Amino acid sequence: REIVVETLLVALHDCNADAREASIQALGSLGSARAVDDHWLEIIVSKLMAAMDDRTVDGACVSDFRASAVEALGKIGSAGLVQGSLRGAIAGKLAQTLSDYDARVREASAVALGVIGFAVPSGIVEKLLAALQDSDAKTRGAAVEALGKLGASRAMDHQWRGVIVEKLISALNGPSFSAAPISNVRRRAAEALGKVGAAGSIVGHIRRHIAERLLGALGDYDSSVSEASAYALGSISCKTMADFRLHELIVVTLVESLADRNIDRCIASAVASGTARCPGTSDRRLRQAVLEKLARAGSEHDCIRDALV
Repeated sequence: REIVVETLLVALHDCNADAREASIQALGSLGSARAVDDHWLEIIVSKLMAAMDDRTVDGACVSDFRASAVEALGKIGSAGLVQGSLRGAIAGKLAQTLSDYDARVREASAVALGVIGFAVPSGIVEKLLAALQDSDAKTRGAAVEALGKLGASRAMDHQWRGVIVEKLISALNGPSFSAAPISNVRRRAAEALGKVGAAGSIVGHIRRHIAERLLGALGDYDSSVSEASAYALGSISCKTMADFRLHELIVVTLVESLADRNIDRCIASAVASGTARCPGTSDRRLRQAVLEKLARAGSEHDCIRDALV
């Protein structure tokens, strides 16, 4: 096995781009599976970190090479058997590359930090928050997704979670014009808020705050944002049993959106899976209100009606 690792480390400098890519992926897999001892794992991590900084690779391949090294480190850092100190070193190195000159590397770093998740300290959360202002839309989107995962983590400090939620709401609101990159960031912000709002460790007032903002986004001019918001509300609604008024507001508003607007089956599915099958929707008054609204919405939403009857 040591010979295999040594061979892969040598291949990091191969003249063939495919060979370099394959060696990075293999080293990431070996490290994340703990198929090597601590000594070799530390060597693998140090070599991958060096690859992240290597700008001598030929031509256009340098971006892919460095981004692949970032992805491999994220894979290793997320492995449960990796020691905390090594995971912290990986996360710290990835945080540094959030300000890299290469947008592809910045995006990969944000994704990797989200994969590592629970192990990311508050200092790195600050850098991810700063990445929400990145000039590259893909990097902003990756930062949004990573922050959603971190915000939903039980290990996240409540104060930092509140900061994350506010920044995600700002990303959801976005500019008042439509463009494909901006639309993608806003959609991912709705999804990230859904993850945070559905987490079991979330304080009730934060969940309500998230739900209210997502309810407002149901009528968004961008259909991808409204659909993502509906899915997010569907996942949150089953966590609102302790706040029945909020649960009722989510269910009724979602169903009203079916009756009042030309919304596709994506949102119908969100209502069916995330709200209509929630235990709280067995409340007779609420169930009847939903059924009446569905009657006006037409037969295309039978899947929701069947879940209530």
